[in-house]
Amino acid sequence: MDIEGDIILREMDEADCKNLEEAFAGRVLRTSQLYTSYLEAGRIGKRNTIVAYCKGQVAGYATILWESEYEGFEEEGIPEITDIEVLDTFKSRGIATKLMDELERRALERSDYCGAGVGLADPYTAAQRLYAKRGYQPDGKGIFYIEHAHIHEQLEIDDNQGLMMIKKL
Repeated sequence: MDIEGDIILREMDEADCKNLEEAFAGRVLRTSQLYTSYLEAGRIGKRNTIVAYCKGQVAGYATILWESEYEGFEEEGIPEITDIEVLDTFKSRGIATKLMDELERRALERSDYCGAGVGLADPYTAAQRLYAKRGYQPDGKGIFYIEHAHIHEQLEIDDNQGLMMIKKL
């Protein structure tokens, strides 16, 4: 189903905090505090959050952090996509692709590269595939777990580890 004309992307505003909280209710770590922090970070220029609407309903959002907290990106001034979410009812309709297109367009205004971290656990397989299809490649520094993980180190599988990826825009 082609819904391209029905997708509207826009910068997050105050009303979106409540809309996103309601739309993503029940998902771990998706709270009003998260969305409020994204809005505040946008106001001071640290992050942009783009919200996708489809036929007037929240469909998803994505953020880009201008000064990455990941050392490998921070040192090089590489912006980092840090959160991309699409509601299940809107998946496989090109919304994540449109969000990524917009974030990469904005990243190119500041850098020749864009970075992203992707989780290793099963809930992140769609994101893993999306980044790979878009040409993101591992940054070559191995698994990241708050700090770099080391061989034979045991890690608990949670949202704190991932593979950091990079793409030349």
